[in-house]
Amino acid sequence: MNAISVVGCGWMGLPLAKQLIQFGYRVKGSVTRVEKLPLLRENGIEPYQLLLNPGATHPVNPTLWASEVLIVNIPPGIRKGNSPEHHLEQLTNLVRLMAESTIRKVIFVSSTSVYPDLGRKVSEEDEYYPPESLAGKTLRRAESIFQELTSVQTTVLRPAGLVGPNRPPGRFYAGKKDIPGGSAPVNLVHLDDVIGAIQNILEQNAWGGTYNLCATKHPTKAQFYTQAAQSLGLPLPQFDPLPATRFKSVDGSKISRELGFKYQHPDPMQWI
Repeated sequence: MNAISVVGCGWMGLPLAKQLIQFGYRVKGSVTRVEKLPLLRENGIEPYQLLLNPGATHPVNPTLWASEVLIVNIPPGIRKGNSPEHHLEQLTNLVRLMAESTIRKVIFVSSTSVYPDLGRKVSEEDEYYPPESLAGKTLRRAESIFQELTSVQTTVLRPAGLVGPNRPPGRFYAGKKDIPGGSAPVNLVHLDDVIGAIQNILEQNAWGGTYNLCATKHPTKAQFYTQAAQSLGLPLPQFDPLPATRFKSVDGSKISRELGFKYQHPDPMQWI
């Protein structure tokens, strides 16, 4: 049975690891907090504690790296106060730890925040435009850390805004007023489709590429978040009537064209 190591078994990583086991893989998963280890073990995941912070002294079990494939799913945490340098040092430490391992293939989970607001549809061909947000700039540098490695083949996944269990989008703008950009298209992807895309990459041995993941339909911000709040019985958001000037519409079709991937949830309005 092929072994896969998943670094970061949180909201996305845990259901991903559980699904990979269903696909027949032996899965090793890491978390930062020791109290989460039993949850991994209960779900058939080989559990490991992994601290990548600069100066961390916790010993790392080398068997975590005894896999052919590594899936890196560590958000930058910019909104939680982490600095870009902190995140990049974490990833540099990870690369150092896997240097002498059997890992030869990496899936790095990034984000469509690497694309600036160009006021039009954006695709993987637009990655040469410099990111605008701090998170986007950090993730673009993080991608490069793995893409520049000569010892492994790295595939980069760039999901749009993640939606799925325990992330009800209706709470995001409920009751707020004068929200700008109501006419802008939303760029979202369901957790099921992220997991399905990773399975697709593994099955196709699609290494070395970069793929956006985004639902094929793009309702406006006002349409989506108004219906999302209504579905939860929450106060409706009120959007500024001025046309949106800063936006992007993410094209997630490349993975479908090249790998035959089919989105399970192509229309965000059907999720709510």
